[in-house]
Amino acid sequence: DIMTEDERREIERLKDDIGGLRGEIGQMSTTLLDAQAQEAQLRTESQRLLREQQVTNDVLSKLQEEARSETERGKMQMQELEQQVADLTANLRMRQQFSESAELNNAQIFGTVENTPSTNSRSSKRGKKKGRFARR
Repeated sequence: DIMTEDERREIERLKDDIGGLRGEIGQMSTTLLDAQAQEAQLRTESQRLLREQQVTNDVLSKLQEEARSETERGKMQMQELEQQVADLTANLRMRQQFSESAELNNAQIFGTVENTPSTNSRSSKRGKKKGRFARR
């Protein structure tokens, strides 16, 4: 025989090592495939979450803009109401002064109104409506 006993044992040991390494390769291949499948699922979920986040951000921006608009509209209404209260308060004071003064009680008061161009020519021909129940 050309091979010695030590060489045969070495060959057997190497064959066993090769078999063990092939088993490890099989396990690692399975682990790799599992990891790749999990990565694909996570990537899909990540993309879904990113789309959902974009939609949510769009809704948030829209709501913030609506809130700003409503706040501005509320401020304007509040200013109008404050002006109306001031006008009514002044009106009440004047009425009280008129009722207390005999000279003013018989006086006539003329006021001026700014002439604003009417957007509806038909309504300007008919005159100002009096109250809620005016005929049309």
